[in-house]
Amino acid sequence: MPKVLNPAFFASLILLGILSSLALLGLYPKPHQNSGRFKIHEVSRSVSSIQTKVRYSGTLNGFPCAIYLDPNKPLPKANKDYMFESGELKTHSNFRYTFKPTSPWVPIEKSWSFAHRRFQAKAWVKEKIHKRYQNPKVATLLAGLATGNLESPLLSYHFNAVGLAHLLAISGFHFALLTFFLSSILKKLLPEKVFATLLIVLLGAYFFYMGGGPSISRAWIAALLYLIGVLFGYRTTPLNALGVALLFALITDPFVIAKIGFQLSFSATLGIILFYRKVEDKLCAFFPKRPYDTLIKMSLIDQCGYLLCAYLRKGLALQLSVLSFSLPLILFHFEAFPLILFFFNLFVPFLLAAILALFALQLDFLVTPLTSFMITLIEGAPRKLLLKMDTFYVCLLILIIACIYSVQKLNFSLKLSRNWLKIPFSLLFESKD
Repeated sequence: MPKVLNPAFFASLILLGILSSLALLGLYPKPHQNSGRFKIHEVSRSVSSIQTKVRYSGTLNGFPCAIYLDPNKPLPKANKDYMFESGELKTHSNFRYTFKPTSPWVPIEKSWSFAHRRFQAKAWVKEKIHKRYQNPKVATLLAGLATGNLESPLLSYHFNAVGLAHLLAISGFHFALLTFFLSSILKKLLPEKVFATLLIVLLGAYFFYMGGGPSISRAWIAALLYLIGVLFGYRTTPLNALGVALLFALITDPFVIAKIGFQLSFSATLGIILFYRKVEDKLCAFFPKRPYDTLIKMSLIDQCGYLLCAYLRKGLALQLSVLSFSLPLILFHFEAFPLILFFFNLFVPFLLAAILALFALQLDFLVTPLTSFMITLIEGAPRKLLLKMDTFYVCLLILIIACIYSVQKLNFSLKLSRNWLKIPFSLLFESKD
């Protein structure tokens, strides 16, 4: 039987890692130099409604920084670090800066970066997908999912309007689909330890191809811990995996704690780990579970109805557990919450998973109509349903729900107290009977 790692070991370090990172950010002096060493982490195309730029993301003297260049001019190779003697540094928000060099890019010898190879590989994948699909919207969306960079501001706007922007970012959802797809094939062909070793190599190659974003790192480390446990006879827990991923992210880049993607990714995952089962149990009052013996005796219509109710129960439990920690962050950063998210989140992730599976199997005669249908559905969402609640009203609603819940708990406690108080009085006085 595999040994289970203590969940409290890494979970107890989560708070320590966050506090240490916050302290480091508070003590770190803000950059004021207009020169220094620029280390490249990622290269991507930044497309807006006005213009297209090539974005070099990295660090300037250790601080997160980006440089935007014209794609029509010769671009420097992103395979080394560079030194700048002069330039213009602009601050956009806390720990977010852009740099406009006014001196030549001077390469630093004995330095290296995978960013150039990664950019070339993604450009090759994007070109193949656009040749494979004639529908430009379908090709753009699939290329964005395959490269992690959607180059369509209009599609991004529509997904964001219905609260589905998280599906466009490579995260645990996509890693889980890839892991499931590879596992279902390799498990039947190879012994367990050989299968785990090969899967580590394949997922590692996918991790380096996509780049080390917060959600990607979290998903990769979670998969890596599970597979290492298979190799050495240990069984990790989701909280362990989340703790390791968080500590790894904060150690490698303390500034990542200020990124919205990092905050939402880890808060949503923590909510699922801690509250999904509890919320699902509460929802059983509305969508009750039935024993298998009872289910097989139902008619076909009743069985379909029960499966639909079970799907709604699990879908709502997932959404509510995600929002348990991420909702305050959403309100803080965006100051609104799209209510239509609850409706679209019930079926769009499932539809997207089916599209990605068909895409991997190269069943293009199904991929094109399904993807086109999903895009049309999201773009054609009724504007009257795109309701957004401001921070004040969401907080007021949460306060009302909390008060109702507290009153119910208080009534239950008072009833329990009255029942216990009856006991000593019944012992003091004899019954007339």
